[in-house]
Amino acid sequence: MHRLEIGLSLPRLRGDLTALGEDMGFPPERIDSLVVAVNELAANVLEHGAGKGTVQVWRSPGRWVCDVFDERGGLFDPLAGYRPADTMRPRGYGLWITRQSCDFLEISGSGEGSLVRLHFVDGADEAGALREVGTRAPLSP
Repeated sequence: MHRLEIGLSLPRLRGDLTALGEDMGFPPERIDSLVVAVNELAANVLEHGAGKGTVQVWRSPGRWVCDVFDERGGLFDPLAGYRPADTMRPRGYGLWITRQSCDFLEISGSGEGSLVRLHFVDGADEAGALREVGTRAPLSP
């Protein structure tokens, strides 16, 4: 498992995440999707959350998993982001963009914080990976 801190510099986080993905052997054609998804979540942590958090990435059988943890929390709706925001608003598309960038997304929230878990299916074992993603993400980062 590899861990990055969410700080005030989103460009630095994007660069660190790109390098981490390359070093870990994340599928090259999916690195941009990983970076876009994490960037959207990290921007939410900075703007709406605690202003700091963590990103953890690891390999599971048939998939890659990425947790984005916000220490403040406040994100409780597991269905958030399934529909885009009101088209009359220029903002509010982050969770929708994130859902479009990964294969499966889970949201767990409590007074201890919010955890968003992203799943990126590895084409080598796509069916097996999708069977395993139904378990709820634990809240601890």
